[in-house]
Amino acid sequence: MDIKRDKDDASVWNRFLDGDREAYAHIFERYVRVLFMYGSQFTGNRELVKDCIQDVFVKIYSNRSNLRPTDNIKYYLFAALRNSLLNNLKRNKVRFGGGGEFRRCRKSERAGL
Repeated sequence: MDIKRDKDDASVWNRFLDGDREAYAHIFERYVRVLFMYGSQFTGNRELVKDCIQDVFVKIYSNRSNLRPTDNIKYYLFAALRNSLLNNLKRNKVRFGGGGEFRRCRKSERAGL
């Protein structure tokens, strides 16, 4: 089966859920750039965005047997990336600092949270 014939997200996602590696590669290739642009809106830390995108793809592959069907892969991946970025930023005690950048908090700022 040719992945390029499956035009709608639901069929590609279902093929991925069934273990089709070609569908997984197609999803990655189709969405990695737009995910990077989306993630860059949260932080200027390009490496963090890349790491979180990698985490998202590793997690969806590892947990594909537990994932639900979707007809909007982009929305699903955006939500997963947003959650990954926010969780990572919280873990590293990073706070939004205006101008579209996240920055590390000082101890005095953390005390006021």
